[in-house]
Amino acid sequence: MGGCIKIMKMYKLGFLLLAILGIAIITSVYLFGGIPGSEDLGSPVTVSTGSGTIYILSAEMPTVNETYPVYKTVTPVVTEDYVREIAEIFSLEGDISTMGSGILQIKNTSKEPDERIEVFINSGGFRYTIPDKMFPTVDHQPDLPSDDEAKVIAETYCADRGLLPEGDCFNQVSVYFSQGAWDAGKEISSYNVTLAAQCRQTINDLPTIGGATTVYIGEGGEVVGVTKKSRELEEKPVRYSNIISPEQATKELAAGNDVITPLEGNYDKVTITDISLAYWIEPLVSSQEYVYPVYVFSGTAEGNGESYPVYRYIWAIPSAER
Repeated sequence: MGGCIKIMKMYKLGFLLLAILGIAIITSVYLFGGIPGSEDLGSPVTVSTGSGTIYILSAEMPTVNETYPVYKTVTPVVTEDYVREIAEIFSLEGDISTMGSGILQIKNTSKEPDERIEVFINSGGFRYTIPDKMFPTVDHQPDLPSDDEAKVIAETYCADRGLLPEGDCFNQVSVYFSQGAWDAGKEISSYNVTLAAQCRQTINDLPTIGGATTVYIGEGGEVVGVTKKSRELEEKPVRYSNIISPEQATKELAAGNDVITPLEGNYDKVTITDISLAYWIEPLVSSQEYVYPVYVFSGTAEGNGESYPVYRYIWAIPSAER
């Protein structure tokens, strides 16, 4: 395209990673509206010093139970036979190799383009991809299905391969990979290239953070990848544990006691618009023995003339009981 420079941009994936890592909010804050239940309710409260980022609490306290179940995971033993069983789901054959720490891979180069499966030893989860079709270079807008069509494609594909428990469905579709063309610092074209249809795992009627099966769909509705991050659980909980109140969770948020320590971001203000409960699922590369609930604080971070959706996570169960 002449002097154009093509730049690959993974808009939705980038926002998702920011959300999970909690990058968009820093730990030194002011809380406007006060900490619920405190004498200072209704006036700004300095909860720590540092950068001076302001938290504005604009969310109602959720109604929660006093106790919630804790579940034990059932993690498969990842052997070569297990890896080949997963590969067979996608009609993949080939030698097994080690990819980094804790990942076993089969790369089928006899296919054109090549396909691969990566199985994560600590979780038993996997990632199947056709890289050249997942991240292609294009000079036109690919023919992608509508959101409703993508949901049907993903559900049918997984149901045919036994990848979804009965009753699960895909309820979220987003752009996974976009490509833009730039000239002299100005974007002259932008194409949505790959869609992601996600089926989020639920536990005890609560959503999970991190637990999902995602199907990636490319041109013509072709499935070009699948990632399974959900965890298998024992049928019955191992115990019921008391959780902290939403008010206490707000104090923990203000104190910076996050599930994942956030990186510093250049933001002036963070508005919390919703507080809810979910179960926490560790990343594919991590082991996890038990699944615990967390408080989810969601909202918008603002700074430098820009705004971004953000999510922060606080353990709902005290550390002494985890």
